[in-house]
Amino acid sequence: MQPTHAGWYWDPAGRPGLFRWWNGVAWTRHVTPDRTDPAPEPLATVEPDGDGLLHAGGVAYPALPEPWCQCPAYPGFTDAVAQERRVGRTGRGEYDALIVIGSVPDRLSEGDAPEIATSLCTEILSTFYPDERPAGPPSGVAVEIDSHPGWRIDVQLDVEAPALDFVREDLVLIVFDLDAGPRVFYASLPSTEDVPRPDDAVALLRVPKS
Repeated sequence: MQPTHAGWYWDPAGRPGLFRWWNGVAWTRHVTPDRTDPAPEPLATVEPDGDGLLHAGGVAYPALPEPWCQCPAYPGFTDAVAQERRVGRTGRGEYDALIVIGSVPDRLSEGDAPEIATSLCTEILSTFYPDERPAGPPSGVAVEIDSHPGWRIDVQLDVEAPALDFVREDLVLIVFDLDAGPRVFYASLPSTEDVPRPDDAVALLRVPKS
C-alpha cells in the first residue's frame, strides 16, 4: 500500500466544509475551509512573560492552567495565540473550549470593527458549528478594551449531543482597533465546569502599553 502524501483532505470526523491536514503519518489539529491554503507550519508555542501573559499582535491573555494547552488558531489569524481545553467527545471528534487572541485575517481586515466582527462571526458559525443552533440572533454592542474601541458579538448556541454533559455554548467575538490594525478576541465557551463564562473570559483580555 502506498503512503498517502501530506496534504489537506476532507475532515475524517465528517464536519462539512472542513479540510484537515494529514502530515503523511497522522492527522493534525490544523483545519481550514480552503483546501488551497498553504501547508501549516508546526505549532510554535509561545512562552508567557513574567506576569504569566501570552502575547500576540499587541494583545495579551493569561496562560491558562492545565488541562488548557496551546493549539492552532482559527485559519487565517496572523500573529495569534490559541488555547484549548477538551470538554468532551462526540462522533465528530474531540469537543473543546477555545480562546484565541491575535490579528484579524487579512481577507477580512477592511471595514470598521462591527463589519469585520459580523463577517468573521458568520464565517466561524458556518465553518465550525454545523450541528449547533443559535438560540437567538447574534447580539452586538460597542465596547472598549483598555481604552481601545471595539465591537463585541455574543451568540448563545444550543448543543444537542447525548455524549456531552452540557446543552449550551457561548461564542464571544470582539474586534477592536489598535494602531497596527484590527485585532480579535474569539472564545468558544461550553457551559460546563472549569470553563469561564463570557464576561469572565473577556475581563482577562489586555492591551499592554507599548
